[in-house]
Amino acid sequence: MQDVRAVVSALSALIFSTVEDLGYDTNIRRIIEWDQETRQDQIRYVYRLDDRFFKTVKCRNEYDGLYIAGRATRVWEVVEVASFNNTALLPNTQRMILRDVWLEQGSDTEREIQDKIFQRCDELGRKFPPENDRRLHDVDDATRTLLHQRLKDGSYKELFLTIKADYRGATSKPRAEGFTPAPNIFFECVYSNQEAKRHGSDAVSTSSTAAVPSRLKVEVPREYKPKQRNFVVYEEVCSALHELDDIYDVVQALLDAVLGKVPLRCPLARHTDILHAAALQILFLISWIHRDVSSGNILFFRGRGKLSDLEYAKEFDLSAGRRSSDPKTVRSSSSSVNRQIHAMPGDTHLYGCRTPVQCCDLQGRRLL
Repeated sequence: MQDVRAVVSALSALIFSTVEDLGYDTNIRRIIEWDQETRQDQIRYVYRLDDRFFKTVKCRNEYDGLYIAGRATRVWEVVEVASFNNTALLPNTQRMILRDVWLEQGSDTEREIQDKIFQRCDELGRKFPPENDRRLHDVDDATRTLLHQRLKDGSYKELFLTIKADYRGATSKPRAEGFTPAPNIFFECVYSNQEAKRHGSDAVSTSSTAAVPSRLKVEVPREYKPKQRNFVVYEEVCSALHELDDIYDVVQALLDAVLGKVPLRCPLARHTDILHAAALQILFLISWIHRDVSSGNILFFRGRGKLSDLEYAKEFDLSAGRRSSDPKTVRSSSSSVNRQIHAMPGDTHLYGCRTPVQCCDLQGRRLL
């Protein structure tokens, strides 16, 4: 043993570290339960959100990281239970969805963002813009009337998920002093022979070498802010767009979430005589952009489509655009079609925007 001081220092750090320093989250507990269906023990996790507890039943989205790209989001089907020590189901509990996600410290949670969006929708419902407003340029009277009615009676909320509970959890440590940025670490392969299970896949796919994404020129310096864990519980247990087997359900989900209007003589629309007001239209009317339109964020629940994952949504200025330092808006994956775009002059109207913020969501709408 050549460096005794280093060994003693490392052992001391481990011995006197807190549970959080060792990487454990005190708001999550791992348990093993006997499953009656499979007739074997199953690993479950119990999440604590303030004074409420939710036990995982089924994993909806979990995969191994193929690159060093930060903390992954996990999605679970959960049921509400009494406590960590008493995992019996509460009376009349129903399955819900729990989303375990890491956000930048200090940023708004999805519930806070949704509350802001709903507040703006209610304000616009009371004071709807006139016909000559550029957001309504080329919008027919029937669609304009429907959008106004949706905002006025609050039925626009049906186009989004119902958040039952949320909680701000642990915070990661700040960056170390004297750190050196590694801008290409997101595009370097960490290991091969990896296994990955993604949302909607029936089997685990294995590959001997990971596909390295094409390098993107990141012009905006990254801030490397600390991350904070956020738990969100949704009432609806939905299916993602890429999980749907019925093409009619796919079209219906697209109409409600992003399209908003049945194409002329569309043979795949079940109700061609019914007008639609899409969630993306609602967001644009109140000057918000989603920034993460993808098949995994367009959901289907009981015959209607919903737009989810609002944690990257932001309010925007119709007259100008600004580049973002958030790497989440720069993706090379085909599942997300957001891009950072330089500002282009021109008028703005519903799905005819030429500003960068709207074009970001518009690309997602077209490619989907």
